[in-house]
Amino acid sequence: MPVTPQKPLKPIWIKGPRLRQRWANMPASTFYDRLKRGAIPAPEYPFGPAVPYWRVEDVERFEAAAKVAA
Repeated sequence: MPVTPQKPLKPIWIKGPRLRQRWANMPASTFYDRLKRGAIPAPEYPFGPAVPYWRVEDVERFEAAAKVAA
């Protein structure tokens, strides 16, 4: 019987520095400039207002859309 992959029960979160590292060590200034322009997904603040996080699911969806557009 084939196994169907399931979504995780809880979202997986990633911080900005780790996300920049994932995107070829993008400089912080470039990262936040693109964030301000809306060129990358907006962060969420699930653990309080001080530290932004991104859902890995949203990041992967953004990356897939970027590959299709390229």
